[in-house]
Formats: sequence, C-alpha cells, structure tokens
Amino acid sequence: LRSTVKGILSQKDVSKMKNGDILVTRMTTTELMPSVRLAAGIITDEGGITCHASIISRELHVPCVVGTKIAIQVLKDGDVVCLDGTGLIKIISSVANKES
Repeated sequence: LRSTVKGILSQKDVSKMKNGDILVTRMTTTELMPSVRLAAGIITDEGGITCHASIISRELHVPCVVGTKIAIQVLKDGDVVCLDGTGLIKIISSVANKES
C-alpha cells in the first residue's frame, strides 16, 4: 500500500483524514474511529498483536504496523509511505525534503 500520511493525535484532528490516507497515531481509540474507517492503513507508536489497532485493522482488512515507538515523530502530514503490513514502513517522499 502506498499513500499519504496523516498524523492524528486527538479527536480534533479527525477532520484532517481523507479516504485512503494512512493513519499515524500514538494508539487508536474509539474516539478516533471516524479516522480509522477512512484509513487505507494504520501505523501506531504503541500496541501489540492484540491491541485495538491490530484488531480493528484485521476487521477492516487494512494493513497495520503497531508498536513503532516513534512513527508520530518521524512521519509528517503529507509524507508518502509504502506500508506492506509486515512491519516495513518505507518513506517514498518526505514533506521535509520538499521544504528544503
């Protein structure tokens, strides 16, 4: 899966998500479900095999990488990443590089 990153830290950020974006957050919660439903993929800093993001992504049939510890700090809104669901997150293009 190759798509654009949107960092969602709280419910107030939910409106940033567009259909097909990759949701990047500390961890998913029920209040973030509107964003989760739009996501083509999910990346979280926290969690494991039985966390909310893992279970929801399986139910929604979207790739998910959990427990990155630093994704919300490294990945920025507008970055394009490749997410394959095996734990590999490859940055295709970075907003930081475009601003330079």
